[in-house]
Amino acid sequence: MLIKVKFFASLRDDFGKEAVCEVDQNSRVEDLFHKMKIPKDLTKIVLVNGKSIEGNMDYLLSDGDTISIFPPIGGG
Repeated sequence: MLIKVKFFASLRDDFGKEAVCEVDQNSRVEDLFHKMKIPKDLTKIVLVNGKSIEGNMDYLLSDGDTISIFPPIGGG
């Protein structure tokens, strides 16, 4: 399956704006993070096709999904 991954804010420094990753059937978001070496502690919000998975790293991926990953954002 092919999964599109979009990175935002400071994550773009390490991973670029977006990437396409091939994963096995029945892969979870956790598996994608492991395969792409994305540190979970550097991520705050993960969206699958524009909808939050609210920390559910066991969410099953489907072919053609788009994953959007945002880091913790500080400011004031």
